[in-house]
Amino acid sequence: MNLHEPEIHEAPNPVNTVMVVDDDPIFRMLMEQVLLQKGAKRVIMASDGDEAHQILRRLTNEIDAITLDLSMPNQDGVGFLRLASELSWGGRLVLVSGEHESVRHSAGKLAAMMKIDCAGVLAKPADYQKVAELVLSGTSSRKLQRLGPGIDVEEINSALRNSRLFAYYQPRIDLATGRVAGAEALARMRNREGHLLDAGKMINLAEENGRITDITWRMIELVAEDTPEIIGTFDEAFKISFNISGSIISNNQFPGQFCDIIRLAGLKPENFILELTETRLPQDTSQSLEALTRLRMQGFGLAIDDFGTGYSNIEQLRLFPFSELKIDKSFMSAAA
Repeated sequence: MNLHEPEIHEAPNPVNTVMVVDDDPIFRMLMEQVLLQKGAKRVIMASDGDEAHQILRRLTNEIDAITLDLSMPNQDGVGFLRLASELSWGGRLVLVSGEHESVRHSAGKLAAMMKIDCAGVLAKPADYQKVAELVLSGTSSRKLQRLGPGIDVEEINSALRNSRLFAYYQPRIDLATGRVAGAEALARMRNREGHLLDAGKMINLAEENGRITDITWRMIELVAEDTPEIIGTFDEAFKISFNISGSIISNNQFPGQFCDIIRLAGLKPENFILELTETRLPQDTSQSLEALTRLRMQGFGLAIDDFGTGYSNIEQLRLFPFSELKIDKSFMSAAA
């Protein structure tokens, strides 16, 4: 995305360009024919989520609607939803899948959680006319969300003061069942113009300037507010994870204050997993070990995130009471 592109303000647009994402070539061919007959000006094809993501990166502000299969090689439809949301794509989505009804239903709910306009969820074998009607009905309201040209500490301070920090939920899939078993709450922030700030730069700047604690506490509040609705949508076993900074873990008041927030919201510790990034493990071992042990005793899960990007040894991993290990893909690539 060009960082210097002018903002395109929200406005109703006809659905002219449609992308069909499906690994079945016959479905793609027939869907293209029906869409063109029904009035689409342009139909783009993609055989899996990876190909669709590459196309959407180039044409974020041109693709008005997408038909999406869920089960595909390389990158499945659920993964593509996350990628589309990260690109701030604002078009119309229709899910068309042969997966079980419960899986289709969960995928539709995920799209809604990601602020994607899901016009329908259809089972295969599909009625091509019905798919086209859902895709082309109404208008597509799209708004280009670009990264700001730069971030400074005052931008972070302003976002915190004006409630421009929000939680973005990335799904966690149980590979054995294909069900959505949980979600990771990621910190995202917008600047004064509403543009999405680069998350990595924002977190690094907050760490360097002592604002990461404020961001962490605000994320805890946001997650506590959102969790009842999320669990109601899925089930009581749903788990939400989020990152905790090493500096806040070293504060011996943190476990008690955190537990108070969760308890006052009427939530259960078993629904939460606190993640610590390997490269940002607490330096004060005694205080952080006390805090993490107390949290595990209360029933919270603990995970080490991005394992393989830092320099943890086995003794460090044994020291802290982690319940999960999230291995970074670079570690797996190197091991292979």
